[in-house]
Amino acid sequence: MDLISIIKYLDDPRREQGRIHSLESIMYISIAAVIGGAESWNEVEEFGHLKEDFFASRIKGFSGVPSHDTFNRVFSLLDPMQLERCFRSSGWNIQAPAMYASRSLRPLRETKSF
Repeated sequence: MDLISIIKYLDDPRREQGRIHSLESIMYISIAAVIGGAESWNEVEEFGHLKEDFFASRIKGFSGVPSHDTFNRVFSLLDPMQLERCFRSSGWNIQAPAMYASRSLRPLRETKSF
């Protein structure tokens, strides 16, 4: 099963009004960016811009790269258990993501406090 097919089983937690980017776009870009070494939402956005032509050719209805704030907001709204169930039911072996710090993709327990 391909990534876009898996993502379609996720509930989009955002209001319909004001949606510019599809959940498929947000998930596809962020997963590719993390695989590519991104460690913050800013780096996810930057990766998306660097590979924008690639994403436009792969994602139906692609409407550009979301901002780092959009990535952060959407991931903070997603149900991590539902995300894990979607990937596990498709045969992908992942674990539910830990709560992430707002400016970093690292789990909170690994984030240094000041």
